[in-house]
Amino acid sequence: MARVFKWYDLALWGIANSIASGLLIYSVQDIGRQGVYGADVAISYVVGGLAFLPIVLTMIQVGMYVRDIGGPYVLISKTISPYMAFLSTAFYMFASGALLTIGFLTSLSIEFLSTPIYLAGYYSGNGFLTGLGLVLNSTVSMMVFSVIMVASIWMINTGGYGAVRKALYFTTLLPLTVLFTLYGFTILSFSTISLAENDIVGFHSIAGIVFNGEEAAQHFLQPLLTADIRSATLNYALIVFWSYLGLEIPAFLSGEVKEPEKAYVIGGFTAYFTVILTYLFSSSVVKAAGVESLAAYSYLYFNNPDLLQRFITLEMIPQPSLFLPFYLTLRNPLLITLLGFAGFLFFFNTALTSWASSLRAIHALSRDGFIPSYLGEFDAEKGVYPGANNIVFAGSLIGLALGLISREFKTIRLALLRVFNFSYGVMITLLGFSLALYGIVSIAETASKYGRYKVTLTVISGLLCSLIGLVITVSTGVGATLYDFIGIVIAGLLISTLLLISVLHASRR
Repeated sequence: MARVFKWYDLALWGIANSIASGLLIYSVQDIGRQGVYGADVAISYVVGGLAFLPIVLTMIQVGMYVRDIGGPYVLISKTISPYMAFLSTAFYMFASGALLTIGFLTSLSIEFLSTPIYLAGYYSGNGFLTGLGLVLNSTVSMMVFSVIMVASIWMINTGGYGAVRKALYFTTLLPLTVLFTLYGFTILSFSTISLAENDIVGFHSIAGIVFNGEEAAQHFLQPLLTADIRSATLNYALIVFWSYLGLEIPAFLSGEVKEPEKAYVIGGFTAYFTVILTYLFSSSVVKAAGVESLAAYSYLYFNNPDLLQRFITLEMIPQPSLFLPFYLTLRNPLLITLLGFAGFLFFFNTALTSWASSLRAIHALSRDGFIPSYLGEFDAEKGVYPGANNIVFAGSLIGLALGLISREFKTIRLALLRVFNFSYGVMITLLGFSLALYGIVSIAETASKYGRYKVTLTVISGLLCSLIGLVITVSTGVGATLYDFIGIVIAGLLISTLLLISVLHASRR
């Protein structure tokens, strides 16, 4: 199969998917209930980014070492078991790619587009824009336009590599330019997003209810308490994992990348540092807007939206997201519309990239006989996967239905989020362990000093990746504290060191 993707393709893929993943977590998780407002936001994002580094290293090395399509699946299959690879990849794909991430995000993307259109009309007095925003925000319109989006991605993938790459550039570069320009404008003038002076939402009244025990009890709510720095930092660290999820997408493109040793290293780290920079900007925006205000708003949005509506002069309630401070304080209709369009394109790109990784996973499963071979056939002339394309299309419609249902029942969103986190944690745990095994075998067969150091990195990053995946899995299933997180990482470092010493000693004999 021809290798057609380059390092900047991988960088763009990772950047767009990661940013949209961060938008998603703010859209579906009740940040107020988690008490994340007790920690320094910027520090917590850096901690989350550093904790994700072993996963980034693992994904880069998977792309470098695996020459077959569906890199994570192939590596787990070769080092652990084909059946474990099948179970982990299929569970992850259908819990995120074909179901949640694609169909679920398409419905949320319409919400991200409808809100700024409505606000642009509200601020400018344009009744047409206000009405259009309300129409787009209706469940029927979201269903229709989401199906159109899913069909559009299906058609893009029928056009082969060329169509996918062109769509990738447009849906990444344009919104990224808008986002960084707006962030730069905000940093120069923090007063532009001061929620304390906002006259659209009564944040003082909202905070008076959710932070006051007696007031909260009258509305059958548990009062919010400022979290301690440890638990808040852990929560932000786990949230930021979502912000970097897009960086694992290129690993599924193994076998289709030119110069993988160069492309994965440059492209992977370019995406990684760009995402860190983006979320550091975002953290500045959140702090400038008032973390407590956003937490209180989010808490009522998920737990008592009718009560929240009393304190908002708008007919539409904007959902919690990284863009919320901009929506409620910037009064320029053009800027608000551009920002909403940027969020819409980021979501579209996430669906596009997740679709691509699902196609590769289906192809790998069919190649090994887990599913009928015709479902994963590759048309080399057009560069498409016809059968897999149809499977993901059908799965996306199911995910779309789940997204629309969760719009009415927000607890379903949180449940779907937990399913995804669990499936992701399982795959990361197995993938990291399989990379460590690969490194150990390679060390035994490597005689040169350079080779030993190279594979040493493979073993350590693989083990740490596996441990972080275990933290995500445990935290999703039964909960984990910051002490659990630190304990697992320290234990992993000790185990990695002992294993490394023993392996290096054996390799010198």
